[in-house]
Amino acid sequence: MRNKAIPSLSGQPPEAKWKGLFSMFKEWRSQTNIAEGQYAASQSAETHSNKELEDSIRKIRGAIYELRQKSSITPKDEALLSVLQRKLKAKNEELFRRHRARKPLRSAHNIAEEYSSTDES
Repeated sequence: MRNKAIPSLSGQPPEAKWKGLFSMFKEWRSQTNIAEGQYAASQSAETHSNKELEDSIRKIRGAIYELRQKSSITPKDEALLSVLQRKLKAKNEELFRRHRARKPLRSAHNIAEEYSSTDES
């Protein structure tokens, strides 16, 4: 994925070619991470299993990281970043809700009862 900032690799020494190829790879990886995060953010959290939801959260975090690493951010990137942050918060809340529904937190009273019942036996 060559862009205007990367000159043609023909006629350059091997070191410059590798540097250019690595630069293109980093740009491709960055764009891929952002696209995957954007796609994951567009998916509904309710239809995913916990593992899929965790994977979706990981992809959105990766996209947010990539956008924050850019040296100059466009207004469209800024808008995407705010959408991704809102979606990440919503998906984290959904995952937290699922974990709490599956395994309720123990209260201090319940813990005290558990210890007192083991002392009596």
